[in-house]
Amino acid sequence: MDMKSSLINTAAVAALMLAVYFVLERLAAFRPRPDDRRRIALNVGLTLTAFALNLLLFGTGLFAVNWLNQQGFGLAQRLSLPLPVSVASSIVLLDFATWTLHWAMHKTPALWRLHRLHHGDTFLDVTTTLRQHPGETLARTAVTLGVGALLGAPVAAIAIYRTLSVLNGVFEHANLRLPRALDRLLALVWVTPDLHKMHHSNVPAETDSNYGNLLSLFDRAFGTYTCGSGTSSVVYGLERPAT
Repeated sequence: MDMKSSLINTAAVAALMLAVYFVLERLAAFRPRPDDRRRIALNVGLTLTAFALNLLLFGTGLFAVNWLNQQGFGLAQRLSLPLPVSVASSIVLLDFATWTLHWAMHKTPALWRLHRLHHGDTFLDVTTTLRQHPGETLARTAVTLGVGALLGAPVAAIAIYRTLSVLNGVFEHANLRLPRALDRLLALVWVTPDLHKMHHSNVPAETDSNYGNLLSLFDRAFGTYTCGSGTSSVVYGLERPAT
């Protein structure tokens, strides 16, 4: 596959989805929008920084993983798994690695100092999606590429996972809401808007739950799942001090 084209396409799709949801938020908002031009300006600046870093770091890293694959490095290369099995299993394991990093960001003071910038937003919309410290962007990219290399994951699997992560990230942060019954059904296996909005609660017990990126299965398995049924009353932001 053409990795450069894949990266550009992923960035283009992400930008398009941000724009689409930005319009939808104004047509069918879940919550009334505050007058928050300064917040949006900050979020947009951080989003542009995240885009630039991802294109640079992720692009370089994909070439490195591809080279390692060609050298026979990684678990999938040694097991000679069929491509569909390798892609599917790689996506699931990459999602577990992302879940683990997210959990660590809430439990480790040094990582929390980076991640709390994302949780500091007092309103959730599409601009919150990539409101993150450059250090968090670096950590997420390093984990995805590092685990991908160890797995011997096909470059296509890493690219697909990254694209799904961005698309679902925009979806779950948008100031929109699925019909309750549909959200509950999807939440059996997938991270939905209600689940992730609960994660942005300013109540620490709720903030420290629902770490899932794509799949909700890991939160269910490790006891960090919180039902999103109370999303309507969630207050976004942080009460805890910096550590």
